[in-house]
Amino acid sequence: MFGRIFKVFLLIMVPLVTTSIVSTSKITSSKRIASIQAQSQTQTQAPAAPSIISIQTSPTVADSDGIVLLPNGSGKLHIQVKAANADSVRFWLTHMEVGSWEDRQLYKEDTNGADGWEVDFPYKADEGFSYELIVEAKGSTAEHRKSIFIHHTIGIDGTNK
Repeated sequence: MFGRIFKVFLLIMVPLVTTSIVSTSKITSSKRIASIQAQSQTQTQAPAAPSIISIQTSPTVADSDGIVLLPNGSGKLHIQVKAANADSVRFWLTHMEVGSWEDRQLYKEDTNGADGWEVDFPYKADEGFSYELIVEAKGSTAEHRKSIFIHHTIGIDGTNK
């Protein structure tokens, strides 16, 4: 009789205990898998690369080829850059006549994009030049560059006429 009661007890209790253990281990396993997946996604997602969306100049507007022909006389060219995913924007100058990337000079670095990425470029009436202005948006792991070309000519007699 005791053997029969014990068998009935085992038939009832073992499935209940097993189901409880399996359910608990499934929940623990599911949480562990979700945690590993979240860590994996965090580790593999690289920051988005910076991108220069546009370069705007005023009061003289660059043409479709990115060429700015400055008017006669002295003045100031305002350059504004729209960039995504940038930590800073650098403005490099290189002379068109002899310039290359190795000959560039840092004109300005803007490290605060809260007020926009921008720089003012003053020029004098008696200075003729042709520059390539290279805009470089820097992110944490990459950079993106675009150029415009700035020309200011003076006449044969040394005047900007």
